[in-house]
Amino acid sequence: MVHTSLSLARQYELDKRRLLPEYIILVRHGESTANVDSSVLETLGDNRIELTQRGSSQALDAGKRIKQLVGDQKVHMFVSPFQRAYQTARNLRHALEENIMWTTVDANIREQDMGNLQTNFCQQRKEQQQIGRFYYRFHNGESGADVFSRVSVFWRTIQELNTNPTCEPVPVVVVVTHGLTMRLLAMRVFGWSPDTFESVWNPDNCHLWVLKKNLGIPTDRPYDFDFTHGDAVKSSLEVQVTLRNGEKQWKILEDYLSLPAPRTWQKEIALQNLTQQYKLNPGEIVDVDFFANKQFTKFL
Repeated sequence: MVHTSLSLARQYELDKRRLLPEYIILVRHGESTANVDSSVLETLGDNRIELTQRGSSQALDAGKRIKQLVGDQKVHMFVSPFQRAYQTARNLRHALEENIMWTTVDANIREQDMGNLQTNFCQQRKEQQQIGRFYYRFHNGESGADVFSRVSVFWRTIQELNTNPTCEPVPVVVVVTHGLTMRLLAMRVFGWSPDTFESVWNPDNCHLWVLKKNLGIPTDRPYDFDFTHGDAVKSSLEVQVTLRNGEKQWKILEDYLSLPAPRTWQKEIALQNLTQQYKLNPGEIVDVDFFANKQFTKFL
């Protein structure tokens, strides 16, 4: 009886994995008034910030790009409850209205809470740079880790989406959200460490991160980035290198995400990339330290 129960549970998980949407398209909202002038955050709640005219145009263009990808396929759209996300979703729908079967407003994909009115915002940003985006908690707000917890709940919503017997399965999910939230959702899907998350740049307004299902990946999150249809994900990490003469220098390792995981084990690839990036002679860099001056224990 126990064996049968375990077999049924395993089959359910396999079915759930198989039924995952073929595409998950993450969309950052269009340019907002706060993107142009951050001082508006001191007098207007972040949830009420609206798109600029340019942001509205960006959203219309993003809708056309998504339409080219999805064709006639059905879409479930999830939207952050912030005004600029609503407005972005509204403009996406100009191209996608016939595709959208369901629209769900989900507070778990809202922007990081940074306090009701963000006084002393510049000072808090400086503090954040010292501590890091993942761990720094804004006064009366959230840390990146807090947002990670709620996007993990949202990910479970995605996992269960096509198992609901009362709803027709959809092959495409579109998530209209915010830059930091996109990065943290990708962290959840791809299993990034906090350090890898910190290396990833915020997407531009209305950039698309396209995740394509690949059942060859042996996890419950079988997705790859699809850079053919989506925008590139930029990443860089400051590392300390040792030169042949013994001198130590700080250098920026570009495209950190391209290193195979676990990335901090890939010294040889990092050395090759840095040599090409800085146009150095082979062997000029003899060592790269991913952890210099960081509060981590090195395991040899």
